Amino acid sequence: MDGRKQEAVLTSRKLVADGAYEVSFELSESIQFAPGQYAWVILPELAHPDRRGNRRSFSIISTPSDAKNIRFLFRVHSPNSGYKKTLLELPLGSRAQIDAPFGLHTLPNATTIIMVAGGVGISSFLSIIRDMEERGAWRQLTLIFGNSSQKSAPFLDELRMYAKNRPIFELREVEGSISKEHLPVGTTPKDTRWLLAGPKEMTNKVAAVLTAADIDPGRVLCEEFPPPALDKGLPVIDEQTMSDSNFYKLAVENASNHVIFTDIEGTIVYCNKAAEHITGYTFEEMRGSTPRLWGGLMDKNFYEHLWRIIKRERKPYSGKIKNRRKNGEVYTVIARISPVLGRDGDLIGFLGTEEDITDLEKIDQAKTEFVSLASHQLRSPLSVINWYTEMLLGEGVGGLNEKQKRYLSEVKNGSRRMTELVKDLLNVSRLELGTLVIEPRPVSLPALIAEAVQEQAPDLHKKNIKLNESYAPQVSTFPADPKFLKIIVQNLLSNAVKYTQDGGEVSVRTELADGKMVLSVSDTGYGIPEDQQRKIFTKLFRARNVVKKDTEGSGIGLYLVKSIVERSGGSIWFTSKEGAGTTFFVAFPAEGMRAQRDDIM
Repeated sequence: MDGRKQEAVLTSRKLVADGAYEVSFELSESIQFAPGQYAWVILPELAHPDRRGNRRSFSIISTPSDAKNIRFLFRVHSPNSGYKKTLLELPLGSRAQIDAPFGLHTLPNATTIIMVAGGVGISSFLSIIRDMEERGAWRQLTLIFGNSSQKSAPFLDELRMYAKNRPIFELREVEGSISKEHLPVGTTPKDTRWLLAGPKEMTNKVAAVLTAADIDPGRVLCEEFPPPALDKGLPVIDEQTMSDSNFYKLAVENASNHVIFTDIEGTIVYCNKAAEHITGYTFEEMRGSTPRLWGGLMDKNFYEHLWRIIKRERKPYSGKIKNRRKNGEVYTVIARISPVLGRDGDLIGFLGTEEDITDLEKIDQAKTEFVSLASHQLRSPLSVINWYTEMLLGEGVGGLNEKQKRYLSEVKNGSRRMTELVKDLLNVSRLELGTLVIEPRPVSLPALIAEAVQEQAPDLHKKNIKLNESYAPQVSTFPADPKFLKIIVQNLLSNAVKYTQDGGEVSVRTELADGKMVLSVSDTGYGIPEDQQRKIFTKLFRARNVVKKDTEGSGIGLYLVKSIVERSGGSIWFTSKEGAGTTFFVAFPAEGMRAQRDDIM
């Protein structure tokens, strides 16, 4: 189950054991979670510095029945935790963000279950136990609960009460370290499931006992990664191992992605096994050569751009590149190239990694071709529906009563929406297949925008939205492909009108700034939630706050706009604040949109 970030308010904080605290947050919306899952608590700012940042994960100790109030347990082990010190000092009523739910540490289907918890590790099991009590759905369960003392054991009285009232639940209290004699390894059924949670030292020790007793590792569940003891014969990677430079060499050598190192002139001095496998060249064949050995298929502008970024600006590059294997086969990769700087800050070489995405590209192209074909096939029947609906509504074949007219109007509106969707899908597929032809010619911007405004006139009037227009005379005529510039304006303007409340304002403006024609479309509407702004140009994405208000959008429009803008040499960005509105900006060089007549990668 994926997490979803939302606002929360700190409502309570109390000491429940020595050094252990329970905190409660009220969420802005209810969440659905399974007992045993966890959440991330993100504090807006830290009053005390913390190298690990402003977010921590905590097991949820409340139950799903109260899905709008969520509780966590934590212990302050170290005075150096700036995050926990801040959380302890945070005034009640303070805001935070909760990202939840995550994790799969839920109750397995097994006859016998043994939970082993150390200290606040009990938090992983509390919501499971409490949920069983709430629903009256207890299972055969043993909890082995280890603590340094009874005073340091969180919720011990509550657990004792369950054990007293529910014979099916056994509580074994351990004061001090949990060891072999506390674990019933020889007396439990073979299908027993073991759930471990607590400090790493404890879970490793318990796992070692279970391994020595030949307990099947598949029957031991841990909150995070399994302890190394469950993987017999595998070495443990610790800080000492990490300090050995040979460890890093082995890690790079066995990486699944192509990795090479070059000097500052691009001459290859190292490659890993994956680079040999993917390119088809051995290291001996690569040594002394440059990546042109398998590359060189991109145009001159690409390589000039690449060298400027990594060599002059000393910044990492990431992008899609076409290569050719030794056997002549062309393949596509996502390449990431980073400058390597010495201790004195001087450039000493480059690190390049590549991930072969050829198969993914083929799958994606097949999907795009299918969408294109399906969209083409839908155009004819939609045209027939539109034509006959118009004829019927025009009463060219006989009169209609009001009920019939209302039904036909719904058919017409649904058909119109479907036609617009098909058009968008076709344009997207043309973009992704590289078959979109962009042919700029002189266009009157005010006239083109006026056409888009006219299409929105009924909604502007219906919602009493004030339209503000401002057009710079310097760019009144602009070299552009009118059909694609109109798609850009139509989408931005229709979104502005659609997502602006009655009585609001929409503004359209053109200007010449820094040698570029800038078109902006502003509204005073709902705005885009900050946590969703980075996804706004993603295909099929729609912001959470507008989905509730308008269920008919496709999530294709802004993806299409961005693709057209960038393919024709422009750029697009926006500013937005939830509840206050959004402004989209589109900028093209003053010389106009860039022509595109052939397949451009």
